[in-house]
Amino acid sequence: MTDYNTIHPATGQRLGPDFKTLQRLRQSCRLTLERYVDLASHASGHLARLTPGTINELGRANLALLQQREDKAHETYLKARAALLKYVTGEGEDLGGSAA
Repeated sequence: MTDYNTIHPATGQRLGPDFKTLQRLRQSCRLTLERYVDLASHASGHLARLTPGTINELGRANLALLQQREDKAHETYLKARAALLKYVTGEGEDLGGSAA
């Protein structure tokens, strides 16, 4: 019987998937995507309610804050997606100590 969490002694690679890690990465990807979509939807809805030429300094500051939040959520989602993709494709599997 193969232990899927076992690391091959010669190569330093997994012998099979670690299902808890895979589940955690999938959930992280899903949650960060949902957060990004929520923030993008909120920002888009806010923009849709504005009339061109009527925005004041406070409105500009609010828009900048919404954009920063949306950008940060997008960046966080991209990192979560990259981590999941890296795990699923087996890239970066060298656990023998080489740092990237």
